[in-house]
Amino acid sequence: MLQEVILCATAPSSTTGSGFIALHDIQTGTSLASFKQTTAGAHCVSLVETKNGLGGIMMVAQSDKALLNVFSFQKVRLKS
Repeated sequence: MLQEVILCATAPSSTTGSGFIALHDIQTGTSLASFKQTTAGAHCVSLVETKNGLGGIMMVAQSDKALLNVFSFQKVRLKS
């Protein structure tokens, strides 16, 4: 079964503090995963899917320092 996801990355703001990164199911809007606080600016997040399509890596460049966060994730297969 294919699942389409939305990658959401919010930039930090003066009212919310640090931003965040999340993956959501496009059909239901359900949050599938969230990643620690980030200071990534616009166009600073990249997603590379694994060869088998069951996960990937996300690279996030921080706007306030010379730092690249790399997050690895894997889809969980549910048995029916």
